[in-house]
Amino acid sequence: DEFLRAVRFRLAIDFGGVDGDGMCHCSMKNGEHTVAACPGRSSGRIQGHDLVAQCLRDMCAAAGQTAVLEPTGRLKQENRRPDIMILHATEKTELIDVRLINNHQRTKTKLSLGQYARRGEQDKDRLYSDATTSTSTFYPFSVEFNGVVGSKGADIWRRLIARSSSKGWKPHLFSEIWRQKMSITLARAVARSLEPSTSESR
Repeated sequence: DEFLRAVRFRLAIDFGGVDGDGMCHCSMKNGEHTVAACPGRSSGRIQGHDLVAQCLRDMCAAAGQTAVLEPTGRLKQENRRPDIMILHATEKTELIDVRLINNHQRTKTKLSLGQYARRGEQDKDRLYSDATTSTSTFYPFSVEFNGVVGSKGADIWRRLIARSSSKGWKPHLFSEIWRQKMSITLARAVARSLEPSTSESR
């Protein structure tokens, strides 16, 4: 069901109260709204985000990194807790926060591929403006439903590929394997993000 939902959405085929332009037709009385803004799908969006964050954390571990999922105590405000923290013995700690973006949704200004991810990075950079310090570096990992990743997310991805050699990986092989894993995870995440809550699906 998850893969079918993701494929039908990408092909702009209507399913389950969602049409191809990203508009939601659920029974909730909130006026016209996009899937991304539908309150009846908020739990699915969180699940989709968490799938991507877990996959990225697993990639960090596979590359030989000491990676912690949802670390606490790194920032003064706990509501800005990053998704992943990579610890280094002699280098700056790396903090990563994931954003999953529905680039199919209808907006006032139509954005091209990659612009949604870029805007997501900018939003994360503003939210975590104090996360890059003398001891830590912040990376937003902003990815669109279609798989396009922002430039800063692509940077940490390349860094992980380079570091994988310390675990005996050939970088090109490590890259290919984790591209496939992330693609599968993203398809599941998209499906989860589009799924209505239990009360709405009845």
